[in-house]
Amino acid sequence: MNFEIFPLENDTAAFPCLIKDTAMSKVWFKQDDKFFLPKACLNFEFFSPFAYVDPLHCNMAYLYLELLKDSLNEYAYAAELAGLNYDLQNTIYGMYVSTQIQGNIKFTFLLFCSLFVSSLQT
Repeated sequence: MNFEIFPLENDTAAFPCLIKDTAMSKVWFKQDDKFFLPKACLNFEFFSPFAYVDPLHCNMAYLYLELLKDSLNEYAYAAELAGLNYDLQNTIYGMYVSTQIQGNIKFTFLLFCSLFVSSLQT
């Protein structure tokens, strides 16, 4: 992945434009024309047909998410210093993960991926 910042074009769009649209994802782009800093917002939704089948599964999904948040908590401070903020939410479809990355995007993105995947495996 190449996250280098390119020079600003003369006809910069005022709003993000859709650059990739597939059945599994959408990718939007807007270059920062004010501070010229790299930023990324990554949103993932994990679907599970069992998330809200009945009250038992609803509570189990909630407890799993709280345990996942707790296991990520020891890394959250260092990740925040590196420019990563994240949010985990329970939804009626499963789990929603939202991240905001600023600064050194390559390092922070790899940090997020490694922490999140290792937390899911435990």
